Amino acid sequence: MNVHIRIFPNRIYQCVILFLIISSIAVCAIADISNEISNILMYAIMFVLTAIAFYGVNWKKRHKLLRASPFPPAKAIIYPLLAILLLELIYKAILYFIGAGDMGAEHPKSYTALMLLSITLAGPIVEEFIFRGVFLRGLLTRYTPKTAIVATSLLFSLVHCNLAPEASMVSNVTAVIYAFLMGIIFSYSYHKTPTLLICALLHIVANTTSLAASAWF
Repeated sequence: MNVHIRIFPNRIYQCVILFLIISSIAVCAIADISNEISNILMYAIMFVLTAIAFYGVNWKKRHKLLRASPFPPAKAIIYPLLAILLLELIYKAILYFIGAGDMGAEHPKSYTALMLLSITLAGPIVEEFIFRGVFLRGLLTRYTPKTAIVATSLLFSLVHCNLAPEASMVSNVTAVIYAFLMGIIFSYSYHKTPTLLICALLHIVANTTSLAASAWF
C-alpha cells in the first residue's frame, strides 16, 4: 500500500466514528421490521452507507481504489483456511467444556432461509467490505501493517460482543477473543493478497462452519 496516497478513513478514531454512525442509522432503520428480514436489510443499509461515505470522500482517487488485484497464489488461501478451521475447532471445544453453548442464541435448526443467508453470505460480504475493504485499507495508508491489522481486528471483535442477558462473562470474553483472532486472519490475508474476494470467501467458510458445528452439537 502506498503510504503517500492517504484515503479516508485513515485514522482509528475515524473508523470508530464512521462505524458508529452507519450502524446507528441501520439499527434505527430496521427498528420496526420483522426479525426475519431485519438482518439482511441492516447489512444492505450498512453496505450502501459505507460505500457512499468511502467512495464519496475519496472520489478524486477512485481510479486507484477501483484497480483490480491479481489473483493470489494457492498458499495465500490454503494457510488462512486451515487456520480458520483450527481456530473454529478450538473455539467450539472451549464453549463445550465451559458449558456456554451458543450463549443464548437460537438453535440454527430454527433459522429461516433469510436468516441463514444473512449469517453465511450477506454478513461476511458486508463485514469484509467495511472492515477490510474500507477500514484496513485506509489504515494501511497511515499506520504500519501490524498496527492497522490489530486495530481493525480489535474493532471487529468488539462489534461481535454478545450483549444477550444469557451470555456469561466467560463465554463473552471467549467470543471476543475468537472474533479478534478471526479478524487477524482476515486482515493478514487482505494485507498479503490484497483482494477482498479471498477475505469474503474465508469469512463465509468461517461462518458456515461455525453454524454447521452449532447445529451438529
